[in-house]
Amino acid sequence: MAYDYGRRIMKPDKIKRVLLVNPFKYGAGITNIGVDPVVSRHSGQEIKTGITFPIGLAYMAAMLLKNGYEVRMLDPIAEKMHVSRIHDAARWSDAIIMPFSVSHMKDIKIFRGHFGDKLLVLGGGYSNLYRTSFWLRIMAM
Repeated sequence: MAYDYGRRIMKPDKIKRVLLVNPFKYGAGITNIGVDPVVSRHSGQEIKTGITFPIGLAYMAAMLLKNGYEVRMLDPIAEKMHVSRIHDAARWSDAIIMPFSVSHMKDIKIFRGHFGDKLLVLGGGYSNLYRTSFWLRIMAM
């Protein structure tokens, strides 16, 4: 086993199933409708703009598939997905890749709390703007 800030996680060479998931929100009704996470990340506010295809996640999924991994890709907002479906997919996976979104920080912490045994990779342009102490708190959940 490898360790992720003190937690036991699967070694990278043992990872076979990867979930790529766009950020989503927990909350009333637990359905994620109408707010595009990419626009939210760049504008700093939740704006209903329609849905854009998660091309970055699709590129990563293609490379993972090409290299022999099993992959699932979810876009909860576009699919109006209930959180239970996201959790089912997370339980299936060995690793989870999710774009980091400032407007979803609280939700990422909650999600991490449910799936602390999974390797969680947060990426995107904003992921390196936050202090190490913030990441240590997320990883320690």
